[in-house]
Amino acid sequence: MVYDRKSSGTRRAPPASGTGVPRGSIAPFAGDSETHFTPQELERLVAEVWEHGRVMPEADAAAWRQDDCGAWILREHFGDEQSEFGWKIERVSLEGQGKGARLRPFHCRNGYDLANGRAHCGMTADRTHVPAERQAGPPRNKLP
Repeated sequence: MVYDRKSSGTRRAPPASGTGVPRGSIAPFAGDSETHFTPQELERLVAEVWEHGRVMPEADAAAWRQDDCGAWILREHFGDEQSEFGWKIERVSLEGQGKGARLRPFHCRNGYDLANGRAHCGMTADRTHVPAERQAGPPRNKLP
């Protein structure tokens, strides 16, 4: 599978047939002009990166996580930029054991500035009218 560079700086993947992993994006790796994945490799990478998402007690961890900005992401919406809960993979470190250790899940409207070492948050969880001591449900997002 080949990710090709788009003007936005992300790479897009064609659908991965048979893996349950739809189209997705991954921040480019330094020095790479192309990154090749078999459907099985992509599924393993997505599963490994998913484990770095924040688990919340009010949601099923297999389906729901929060990114570093606090935005809700839905596992099956990987690469779906039109979804309120769509997500992508961003590189957050140049060093680490394996690709998965250097990557994190981010909502499609959020990202990570590797040069400055911080997240850019265009989407966060919506806790409007939810008291601090209560859990918010169902998961919902809002633009800041």
